[in-house]
Amino acid sequence: PPVKAMLIQNTNPVTVAPEQALVREGFAREDLFMAVHEQFMTETAAMADIVLPATMFMEQDDLYYGGGHQHISVGPKLIDPPGECRSNHEVLQGLGSRLNAVHPAFEMTPRELIDRLDARHEELIQKLDELNARIEATLAEFARSREPAAASQVAIDKAA
Repeated sequence: PPVKAMLIQNTNPVTVAPEQALVREGFAREDLFMAVHEQFMTETAAMADIVLPATMFMEQDDLYYGGGHQHISVGPKLIDPPGECRSNHEVLQGLGSRLNAVHPAFEMTPRELIDRLDARHEELIQKLDELNARIEATLAEFARSREPAAASQVAIDKAA
């Protein structure tokens, strides 16, 4: 079935998606309701049926990760947002409430979500460390089992 409604947050697919002509054509459909939650009036926001003002990074608690490294940083809220600006989390909480959707995250603050993710991250790191140790042990065992065959192969290769 065709998409009849969509919410776009913090991206500008009209200019960044491949095949931009098809994207524009799709977004221009009369039967599509498009809500854009954005900080700026982008090309995508200009095509929306409604634009919801979004907070900027200093106006919300959030997690950030950068390219080129595997660090995750917490960015704390430093100032209140102006006017009717809302964070992604607030918009999704409101949408979930209006749709009678049930999920633990809809009852949590952004900071509670960050803390929960941090705790789960620690569990994941521990499990990955255990898995890595098992993989290293398996690889070492495999290498030991291959040593005599490799040595005899070298002797055969030299004889040839």
